[in-house]
Amino acid sequence: MNDVTSGILASLGRSDIFLSGEELCREFSITRSAVWKHIGLLRDAGCRIEAVTGRGYRLMELSGRPVQAEVGMFLETGRLGKNFVYHQEALSTNQLARALAQEGAPEGTVVSADSQTGGRGRMGRSWISPPGVNLYFSFILRPALPPFRVPQLTLLVAAAIHRALLPHIPGLRPMVKWPNDIFLNGRK
Repeated sequence: MNDVTSGILASLGRSDIFLSGEELCREFSITRSAVWKHIGLLRDAGCRIEAVTGRGYRLMELSGRPVQAEVGMFLETGRLGKNFVYHQEALSTNQLARALAQEGAPEGTVVSADSQTGGRGRMGRSWISPPGVNLYFSFILRPALPPFRVPQLTLLVAAAIHRALLPHIPGLRPMVKWPNDIFLNGRK
């Protein structure tokens, strides 16, 4: 999705009331026809948007899939996740991220899949990645670190995710399992 489509979704997501086509035209400097086109793209992505003549548009339900526009609504980062790639099924998010990085994808790109069919864990072990059970992500990072320090990022990311989850899940205690698995209620 492009920036305007993502922006329209973010505007609709910030409000429980209807936003008129005119308001969206002004906010994004586009025509009513263009607003309708972007609403169509959001609907095609699985968002449920109500349209009422004389009142405007209202977001009723997100798609339930981690698509760029929906993820962007909740980000408070400078780079991480600003470019978000989702596949329902992938051989491996790491392989996809590596290919995207080689093609010049920006730092901070996140690659996610609902399932992986060829994921690999530590020491080349197979990685069971069934759909609808866990979250599978790979990040494109280009740290200014000497190569021998890069493996430490895995530990730092796990610790950061653990820390970020704590305020959002009161009463539950996420755990980090070496080196970078996050467990909550016994589930990865």
